[in-house]
Amino acid sequence: MTSRSGQNVRWPAVKGSQFAKAQLAMLAAMDDRLSIEDARACFGLALKEAQLAQ
Repeated sequence: MTSRSGQNVRWPAVKGSQFAKAQLAMLAAMDDRLSIEDARACFGLALKEAQLAQ
């Protein structure tokens, strides 16, 4: 993954519960069972949990 500043960033080896929820949300969005906006929000929570976003 590349950050907004252009540097490469890796997800931490230990993934939290928000990561799993985000994965499921993205799959649901691809199947039109969840909106893209809701999946994006879940991913944002996972980024915060992993301390990759502010």
